Amino acid sequence: MLDKYKNIDGYNIRYRDTEGDGPVLFMTHGIGASLETWDLVAERLPDTVRVISWDVVNHGLSDFSKQPYGPDDYATLGWSLLNALGVSQVSLMGNSMGGAISIRMLSLAPERVTHIALLNAATLGVETPMPFRLMTLPILSGLLSKPGKIAIDNQIKAIFHSSYNASIDVKKVIHRNVMRDGAQKAFADTLKVMTNIKGQKRELVEHSLSILSSTSAPVLFIHGQEDSVIPIRHSIEAAAQTSNAEMISIDQCGHTPQLEMPQKIVDSLMPFIADTMPESKRAVGPAPI
Repeated sequence: MLDKYKNIDGYNIRYRDTEGDGPVLFMTHGIGASLETWDLVAERLPDTVRVISWDVVNHGLSDFSKQPYGPDDYATLGWSLLNALGVSQVSLMGNSMGGAISIRMLSLAPERVTHIALLNAATLGVETPMPFRLMTLPILSGLLSKPGKIAIDNQIKAIFHSSYNASIDVKKVIHRNVMRDGAQKAFADTLKVMTNIKGQKRELVEHSLSILSSTSAPVLFIHGQEDSVIPIRHSIEAAAQTSNAEMISIDQCGHTPQLEMPQKIVDSLMPFIADTMPESKRAVGPAPI
């Protein structure tokens, strides 16, 4: 897919869109990441699904804002992008912070969301790694978020299971995202909106769980069992509080299942969203690899 840009609320937002008239799947990445994290899933999905992925403000190759954004701000921006693309009904899919954003999008326009898939979603529990918590402190923030080889190596170590061998392309994208001027400050600023020294902010967690407990939309929770960033317990407990929920755990998988186990994600996703497609196309499986 080719990169495209839309000016939304004064910011140039990068996105990719397979287009077509099929049901729309809107994919949102995690903090510090970018739309490329969805490429391996997107290329395995059948062409009966219209896939849209995007770089949220302050991430990837989208513009930087003058103020920090949190999940609620990003959710509003996500709907603005979909409105500009003429999308009315959508299935939402988010990883980590992208999961928190997807939950907020569900809250803002529940009548427009057919399904929501949450991969290792943030704001489902308070626990978060100590380095993230320390990064919210004034003095340590600049030191711990300083761009360079250490920041790149730490990100790779944190988000992937030890058995995962990141490709050269994946490493290049991580390097670009970390080393882009202003990216690490934006990372730290966004982190401070979501986290404090005690962990993920309790009010954000309570809001997410309240939204999920009251939704009638089907919710698919997917979580890597060996995630060192967000404990799998968060997804399990949130699924137990969600009336129309399915929980899938993936063995030997870390914080980014869509990169580490893309075919398993597709195999789990397609039955989940099958009722959004015309009956004659529901039996269509993943595209050949």
